[in-house]
Amino acid sequence: MENNRPLGITIIAGLMGLGAILALCGSIAGLGFAPLKVFSDGGLGASLGATISSVVGLVLALGNLILAWGLWTLKPWAFWGAVLAQVLNLFNGGWGFILGGRGLSCGVNLIPLIVLAYLFLDKNVREAFRA
Repeated sequence: MENNRPLGITIIAGLMGLGAILALCGSIAGLGFAPLKVFSDGGLGASLGATISSVVGLVLALGNLILAWGLWTLKPWAFWGAVLAQVLNLFNGGWGFILGGRGLSCGVNLIPLIVLAYLFLDKNVREAFRA
């Protein structure tokens, strides 16, 4: 079977996979440095929050790694997964802007907009995923 993956999808999948691997490493390191501790007052310490954050990061990183593989292998579900991920990134960036972010939030929102435009406007992408 011939590989008809568009160059943009190759780049997006590669960057998403690299980001996922780095996030996995960070999450695993976070789990190693954030053991669950109980303070003398009987309450759970701040390390519980760090542990939960690391576990959530681990799950998201695994999801992004699976999504990157799906894009790389042109799975139809990966097209819609990438669309959903970019929309969520837009909401996250917008939320950061609402909470007082300035230039960084605006710049970060450009990336999902570019990816979404590429996914929907390039006919080669739609043909490759048959979406």
